[in-house]
Amino acid sequence: MADVTTINGTDQIADSRAVINTNFDNLNDDKLELSGGTMTGQLNFSGTDHAGIKLLSLTTAERDALAAANGMMIYNSTTAELQGYEDGGWISLESGVADATAAVKGIVEIATDAELSTGAAAASGDTSADLVAHAASFNETAAATKVPVADGSGKLGADWGGAASSLATLDGSTLVVENPANATATPTASKIVIADATGKINEGWMGLTTAGDVMYSDGTDVQRLAIGTAGQVVETNSGATAPQWATRANVIAVDDADVTVGNTTTETDLFSVAIPANTLGSTGGVWGRLFISNHDQSNTRWMKIVLKYGATTLKTMTGTANTTFTGHKGYIDFYLVADGATNAQIGWMSFLTSGAGWGTNGSQCGPSFNEGTAAEDSTGALNLAITADFQNALASDTITMGGYIIYKALI
Repeated sequence: MADVTTINGTDQIADSRAVINTNFDNLNDDKLELSGGTMTGQLNFSGTDHAGIKLLSLTTAERDALAAANGMMIYNSTTAELQGYEDGGWISLESGVADATAAVKGIVEIATDAELSTGAAAASGDTSADLVAHAASFNETAAATKVPVADGSGKLGADWGGAASSLATLDGSTLVVENPANATATPTASKIVIADATGKINEGWMGLTTAGDVMYSDGTDVQRLAIGTAGQVVETNSGATAPQWATRANVIAVDDADVTVGNTTTETDLFSVAIPANTLGSTGGVWGRLFISNHDQSNTRWMKIVLKYGATTLKTMTGTANTTFTGHKGYIDFYLVADGATNAQIGWMSFLTSGAGWGTNGSQCGPSFNEGTAAEDSTGALNLAITADFQNALASDTITMGGYIIYKALI
């Protein structure tokens, strides 16, 4: 037989002596049956009636029963794909990925639910199912052929990465810095911010340098608004892009803090505010209101209210309770004006409560508006204050200031 044999005019087989069944009765309907041996050379097919090659169709179980050799190809009816045997394992000829049920070194496929449910729990840990099934495949401590997992604190062991890392890691509640040199409580370039000894973040990390500084965003970064001067308020700038300090017209001071004086026979400040130098001049003045959020007093006991400017007592009001009362509210109005010179002043005040029982005659209003005078040098800053004290140091006798406001008088 020649090296090339032509069958039915079209099929060509090279060196077919070892592979063609000599029983030519098997040749019918343009079909050629071969068995045994090894084919060499080239096998060509032509025609349109029976185009294409149909490979052996096997289930996965049938495929795995084969004595497979590299280069084999089949159609896997279980997975509905063409597969080939390569480098000791079956792979998909469509995706090039190793079959999840096959043991192939260096290739890992995410197994399907079906493959996971039927995967063999081999002790070697060499299948996709084993990746889930075998705790022995995972290790907190670095070990050959193991998968790294976090320890009980949620961290990977340092030995998985070799030498201790210089980066910070989180264990869920605490920032652990393996290289302390990379973290500092003091603002430093290229360092990690950590709390200081008091548990607070240094204000310098936020760009703040002075008590009273305000932090705000410019839309891109954090900016610092330096502390303003006494009496200033924060307002929005003309471009509506940032805050700025502004001086309130004619407002010298305002505060809404509660201050309680009680159980004392010593004059104690309800407030004390510095009136700026030259505010009074020779004809100017200031006025204000102090709000009383609570006033308790015992029957037949007196309370004294004093208005002071500098070292001078301008006005004193003393009121005796003609009945024990609690929870009274009210206000104290006060005035201070220059009396034609920078070293001559007049001051007065009045006290109104929300209920009867206080005052010389049990009136709601304090004593009269009689003026007091002072000769303080108003060209320098001096304090204006209102104090309170009681006849006896009783826990039941108290007065609470709920805030105050002081204006520059437009006179």
